Amino acid sequence: GLGPGDQIVKVNGERVESLDFRSLIELLRRSRSHPVNLEILHPGKIVAQDVQLKPAEVSLPTVDKAFDFPSQKIGYIHIEGFDKKTTQEVEEALERLGSSKLQGLLLDLRNNHGGLVDSAVGVAGLFLEPGALVLTIRGRAAPEKSYQTAPAKVHFDMPLVVLVNGQTASAAELLSAAL
Repeated sequence: GLGPGDQIVKVNGERVESLDFRSLIELLRRSRSHPVNLEILHPGKIVAQDVQLKPAEVSLPTVDKAFDFPSQKIGYIHIEGFDKKTTQEVEEALERLGSSKLQGLLLDLRNNHGGLVDSAVGVAGLFLEPGALVLTIRGRAAPEKSYQTAPAKVHFDMPLVVLVNGQTASAAELLSAAL
């Protein structure tokens, strides 16, 4: 029932306009763990409407674009970031695109600011042989640690173009370097 131009007048009975910035942040922080009652004033209305919201974590896909160019038999996948489900999302996107019929893939990592290293290694494992070295970390205060690809359920063997730009960082850089 919320839309553009709606004004939040009260949160759990507290008027928002009377709160200073710190008090508003604290009110919102407390409201993250239990249902919240909002009083909303819609544009052009004079009586506020009560709306009850139940906080929940929103899970956004990390593979936000996947399509093919049928005439060239080329697939395109854009990975926005790396989290626990990214490897599975890439695998599912490739299967939806008909990976066995694809003659190549554009893997777009532009504007990808990274995320979980293990996830980037997992995506690399979809294209590289099992046991391929992806990353070694060495430091003065920590023991050396190597990341290798694990055997994947499905292995995709096709020509691959990886797109990067100045906003490609962290785990996305690791993946592009490994590929």
